[in-house]
Formats: sequence, C-alpha cells, structure tokens
Amino acid sequence: MISSMNGVLHRENSNDAITRTKSTNNSNSSINTSLSTSTGSVRVPLTDRTNNNEGHGRGSLRNSSKNIKSQGKPVANYEEGIPKFEDVMINVKENKEQAVSLYRLRIEFLKDRKNHEHADLVVIQKTIKRLESYITSLTSMYLSSPMKELPASIQDIDEADSTDPQSVSEYVVHIHDYLLQRELVSLLPQNFIEKQSEVTERMRSILMDWLVEVHRMFKLLPETLFLTGYIIDAYLYREQVSRDNLQLLGVTAMLIASKYEEIYAPECNDFVYISDGAYTKRQILDMENVILTKLGFKLTTPLSLQFLRRYSKVAGSDYSIHTLCKYILETMLLDMNMHAYQPSLLACSSVYIARKMTSPSNTKLWDESLHYYTSYPEEKVKECAKYVNQRLMATRASTTLRAVEKKYSLAKFGQVTSIQLVDL
Repeated sequence: MISSMNGVLHRENSNDAITRTKSTNNSNSSINTSLSTSTGSVRVPLTDRTNNNEGHGRGSLRNSSKNIKSQGKPVANYEEGIPKFEDVMINVKENKEQAVSLYRLRIEFLKDRKNHEHADLVVIQKTIKRLESYITSLTSMYLSSPMKELPASIQDIDEADSTDPQSVSEYVVHIHDYLLQRELVSLLPQNFIEKQSEVTERMRSILMDWLVEVHRMFKLLPETLFLTGYIIDAYLYREQVSRDNLQLLGVTAMLIASKYEEIYAPECNDFVYISDGAYTKRQILDMENVILTKLGFKLTTPLSLQFLRRYSKVAGSDYSIHTLCKYILETMLLDMNMHAYQPSLLACSSVYIARKMTSPSNTKLWDESLHYYTSYPEEKVKECAKYVNQRLMATRASTTLRAVEKKYSLAKFGQVTSIQLVDL
C-alpha cells in the first residue's frame, strides 16, 4: 500500500434598449435590430417570416418567432430576432457564417445588458451559454473545411485504414483539426500555481509522481493519467487549495478521470485505501462534487497523448519508439512549465526526441510528412524539444521523483529508460 503524502507535502509551500423596425418588400420582410449601447449602435439585418406566414425556404435564415412590438421594456426572450439554430441547420454550408456573426453580436449585446437594472441575469447568462454552444457547434463542423488534396510528395497515411471503420479515416483529419482548435481554448496560464498561498510547484510534482504510481497499480488507461493531471491543474487555477487537501484533490481527480475514461473504474473505497485512510469516502465524494461544479463539468480537453498516436503513425514509429514517446510525455506531467506549450507541440517534441535517441546520426528527424501532418515546422518543434529534453535529464537524475522512471524500466514498457539520453 502506498502511504499518505501529507507528511511530505507539509514540508514543502446608461440603459440599453432593443428597437425593432419592420420593412416589407413584396414576398418577404426583414427585421433591422438596432443594438443601442452607450458607446454606439450596431444594426443587424435579420430575415423573418412574411406577413402571409409562408414556410421556411432552404438556405434562408428566416426566424420563426413572433414579432415583438418593442415598448421600451426589457424583452424576456433574448433570442428573439436572431436565427433559430434548427433553421440554420437546414442548410449549414450557406447559413453558417451569417448565423455565427449574428450570435456573436447578440452575445456582446447581452454582456452589456447585464448592467441594466431590470435585466434578468439568470436568463441572460443561460442565453449566452446557449449561443456560445451554437457557435462552437457551427465553427467545428468539417463542412467549412473540406479535405485538403495531398501534395504529390506526401504519403496518405490513412489509405491503408480506409476499410477499417474504427479508424474513421474519412474524418480523422477533421478530428485532428478540431483538436488543434480546442487545445487553444483549454490552455492554462503557465504560472497559475503562483496564485496558490500554500501549494507550491514542488508539492504538485510530488503529488503527480505519487499518482503515476497509483495509476500503474490500478492498471488504468494512459488517458486517465493525463486527464487526471488536467483536472488537478484546472482546479488549482480556479480555486485555492490547502496543503492538507492537495492529496484529496489528487485522488478525487483520478476518481473523476477514471469514471470518464475507464470501462471498469476503481471504486471510491479503493482511493480511501490507497491514501492510507487520510480521507473518508464522504470527503472524496464531497470533493468530487466541488471539483465538477467548479469546472462546470467540462472535462473534455485535447491531451498530448491523443496527438501522439497520430504523430507516431506519421513517423512510422514501432512499439518501442512509441512507448519512449509516452515516457517523455509522462515525465512532462511532473513539470508545471508544460503549460507553456500546446499539447500537440509537446507530442511533436516527444517524437523528435525519441527519433534522435533511436535513429542513426544522419537520419532526418523532422521530414516533410511530419511537417505536413502536424503543421509544425522543425524550428518550432526543436525549440520545445530542447526544453523537454532538459526536463527529461533532470528527472532521470532526481532522487525523489522516481515513479515514471520506475514504471518505464519494466519489461512491460519495453525498458525504454535504458535508452541513453542525447543532447539537442
């Protein structure tokens, strides 16, 4: 049984109004919505139903809501006058750009309207979140970014998997592009730990090192470990944590990540046992509620491991080299400064270092295919790889943070720690 970490951790430290004017032109009409604020006015043309209540035509953004005659009073339905999401979806390709623009204008208006003394803040906030979800859905659709034609010099790495439904080769490029977009939204500030009054960078590293060992003992999926790290850091960024509750945060984060990723997740009592009874089941469940509430139940985030699988395929890595890359990425979980780099760039750096460690000296480490499929030039990858390699050397020389080294020295993981480190 792994003993409690508490002993170790204790040693470380103007009113707004909506004006609508209606103009009729033969068979259709439009609503010009004026969003007046103290800093100016934005007029947004919106298409509405005709007076004879004709139905929706494909490719139009006609709003099916009833017209509201403004009398200078706040309007309860803050989505009035903009296209309904289901109407936009009738013809996404044609309607998407205009709808996204109108949704963004309405969000800006609602954020300003929060200061109105008669504003319904709850309804406004819900409307903003709903419009933001519409924007996310529309901007992430692959319909707007058709598959690029491969250059003659680039091999199609997905061609061999075209008959395998689990490889989703038809969509894999779009999935990767979407992950690249989402990782920019999920990035945390590099030095957010400095806002903590009791928890230090060193204490976080000790916690992650211990969780690597717990993860191995429970035989959990690699994604569970990486998601655990993200949950811990996302919570530390948003909330103060005492040193007494840092380990509680760690075990609860792994419990949440296990429920998210695993088919058979460890039970809460398993985490009570593994923490040597430092926390009760009730404390862990209460902490789970606090974490999920603070994160808004938003646990889906691009992980460096997800990018690595794609990039290892591009590089033609065998099992040993791919495992070496995972060893490098897990080592980076102990380092706070990993947040200075996108997960995709960290994955590229692990491939770059692993190829350097296992390839002949005359091998080109970053070829045209890797540049094409990752979108990163060699100069940027090498800059990040130099820092990652320094941390790798420091961790291997450490006498305290040994869990990752111990794990990857096992035959099950190809004993990749026996591969000699190199200078970049």
